[in-house]
Amino acid sequence: MSSGSSIKFKTRFANPFVPNARMIALEAGTYRLSLDEEENEGLQFSAFRRTRTHLEIPATATRIDTRQRLSVFAGHRNCLPKNVSTGE
Repeated sequence: MSSGSSIKFKTRFANPFVPNARMIALEAGTYRLSLDEEENEGLQFSAFRRTRTHLEIPATATRIDTRQRLSVFAGHRNCLPKNVSTGE
């Protein structure tokens, strides 16, 4: 049975960005990202594969009780800062 993990961190966008073609631009700011991974079994060493990436909106500075999580797909990598990859 494979084990999974979730990594959560904040990342800063210096400029407004569009997560996908169906959305309006989101404001620059700090956003929460959550990366889900699962362990690749059958190897002689530990390795993980990224299975899902979520971007939480709105930005963390926005005072609001309800937040939405957007799935970020490999084809939408260009909206993420260069130090974040989404896996495939």
